[in-house]
Amino acid sequence: MYSAILNQITDKLVSDGIIKEEEKELYAYGLQQGILILSNLAITIILSLLVGMLYQSILFLIAYLPLRVYGGGYHAKTQRKCFYYSVLLSSVVLLVIKIIPVYTVLLVFLVISAGIIVYELSPVEDVNKPLDQVEIMIYRRKTRSILLLEMMILLLLFLIDCKKLALPITVSIIVMAIMVLLGKIRQTQK
Repeated sequence: MYSAILNQITDKLVSDGIIKEEEKELYAYGLQQGILILSNLAITIILSLLVGMLYQSILFLIAYLPLRVYGGGYHAKTQRKCFYYSVLLSSVVLLVIKIIPVYTVLLVFLVISAGIIVYELSPVEDVNKPLDQVEIMIYRRKTRSILLLEMMILLLLFLIDCKKLALPITVSIIVMAIMVLLGKIRQTQK
């Protein structure tokens, strides 16, 4: 049923002259990806509202998503698994942010270690998203720029003693490092 609706939408786009027939499959895929992303975001926001952690969730997403887009890392083999893993990841992240004690020295050590991993190993391509040499160079530069900006923001937050705001950003960089490492491990197993 889901694919039938997407086909109806893309058929309408073709009949209205908005897209060409040969672009139909690409647009159907794009719509499907967009729906998946919006579903993941909606569930993350709902979860965060249920546990009273909306701003933490939003800060995590703002820091994590740009790194994830350009840094790559582990990707699930199917969209269904991706959806479930994303919901699980959001739940675990919110739990970690809620229960982790905010020790500045430990957080600084963890985020520097994670930052080094992301800086050195990104981007990590996936079977479903191979990159050519130019893309690798561009994605590496963007990942590093985003990471350095986030690290400067974290430094500022630590200096003004705003640990509650620093924690979700720190967790996002740590999660990204884990995803990069898992992606690298998957690459070596092939």
